[in-house]
Amino acid sequence: MRCNAEVFVTMNALLFGTILQALRREKIPYDTRQVPTGLSNRGGNMAGSLGECADFNVLFYVYVPKKMKEQAQETIAAAQHEFSLHRY
Repeated sequence: MRCNAEVFVTMNALLFGTILQALRREKIPYDTRQVPTGLSNRGGNMAGSLGECADFNVLFYVYVPKKMKEQAQETIAAAQHEFSLHRY
């Protein structure tokens, strides 16, 4: 099954993991993509990456089949809400 509807993008790895768990729990097939965004990931020198937060240097994308997009969005919204309640 081809997963080509983008339903979620984040730079937060913990939230990304939470979203994937929720999709697995609901048996929604998905694909992911990770895109480095920081200077240090684009071949820049170390001095150019000083001050960058290493935790937020990657964009995490989630894709699902088009016919499951609405169900996935509802699942993701519920998972995001749950995640926000457990933030410390």
